[in-house]
Amino acid sequence: MLQHRPSNGNGFTLVEIIVAASVFSLFFLGVFNLYRMGSNMFLRGSWKLQKQKEAERFLAILRERLEMASSPSVVSESAVSEQLVHIYTVASGTQVVEPTSATRVMLFAICKPNVQPTGTNGMIMPHVLTMRRDAGSKLSTLILEGKSQIDFPGINNDFLTELNTGAGIGDFTASPQNFGLGAGTGFQASLSEVHSIRVFVGAASGTVDAASVGTAGHTLGIEVTMRNPKNEETMVTQSIFARINDASPIRTRLPDDL
Repeated sequence: MLQHRPSNGNGFTLVEIIVAASVFSLFFLGVFNLYRMGSNMFLRGSWKLQKQKEAERFLAILRERLEMASSPSVVSESAVSEQLVHIYTVASGTQVVEPTSATRVMLFAICKPNVQPTGTNGMIMPHVLTMRRDAGSKLSTLILEGKSQIDFPGINNDFLTELNTGAGIGDFTASPQNFGLGAGTGFQASLSEVHSIRVFVGAASGTVDAASVGTAGHTLGIEVTMRNPKNEETMVTQSIFARINDASPIRTRLPDDL
């Protein structure tokens, strides 16, 4: 005859197991959410730090080159002749935001004199700062390009005329490499994931002049904002101010005129 043995009370009921499993699930879910939150904060912080460093390097190069902007000149035994080449940029305060096509922001030239008594050839190196939209993205790459030849199709006619006129006053066949300004064919630097760029033109007194097209100044301020493509709320803004040589006065133009 079968006999029923009473439980000793050491086991778990189904309800207890379900409650315990629920508690552990909530605990691990909380741990996972904390981990994911910390990981996202780390990734955003790492992106910001990386972009700050990249922007600092790019803008340092841009500032250095802007402060070297100059016009073609010829030094002879008796005189120094010069053909003025302006810096052309967008109007002061203009912000270019997520352009749908390549947009020029600035044109300038770095020139070295043709010293005739010593037979030293000069150099004309035009530079173009362009904001070029990345394929499949709203963001752009900011490209600073300098060439050993006057070879930028579609650039502003006034700038092109000044360059060609300057090239005609002397011998400017030296290579940028001779002056530590790049390889034989030119130079290029870039900054990716750019959301916007803003340009400020400063007057001689240091005040910002946002007046009409054609206003000249002596300082250029450039503010670049980058955006994290994986988190649109995460942005980094870096800026520089460049002191412009009086030999290359500033002229402002509409973006379509550059």
